[in-house]
Amino acid sequence: MLNDALCDDRTPRELCGVAYARLDRVDGGYRLELSIGGHPLPLLLRPDGDVMGIGTYGVVLGAEPDARLVDTTVVLRPGDCVLLYTDGLTDAYAPALTLDPADVESLLAATSGAGAEGIADHIYGAVLDLSPSEPRDDIALLVLRIGEPPILSAS
Repeated sequence: MLNDALCDDRTPRELCGVAYARLDRVDGGYRLELSIGGHPLPLLLRPDGDVMGIGTYGVVLGAEPDARLVDTTVVLRPGDCVLLYTDGLTDAYAPALTLDPADVESLLAATSGAGAEGIADHIYGAVLDLSPSEPRDDIALLVLRIGEPPILSAS
């Protein structure tokens, strides 16, 4: 519905990047369902330090009348971390300097074992340290770290 509204009523520069995520508790962890349109793919950091992109690229909303987004599901366990970020992170100093997904994967991998706030601080700081100038775009990061499930006891 949002894509239809944007296609019908937008000016040529009005587009909408979208990242939709839903998190549900499942046995031993959580099920993450997500759809991405016009954003870099989220990254998943496993406790062993392995990093992988998750999801499927989708078209930014408002660009095509029949935009299709693909739902992807992944099960998250304690210690897993998901990073969602905007292209402002990779294009902060473009065109002189850009990061590709492998660069962001390396930054994330270096944070294995850190908490969500530490991961966000590390990645944001590393990108800002690349240049003394101001970033040319806004930078948004969302870090989700799955902790150990609470121990429930009955008395």
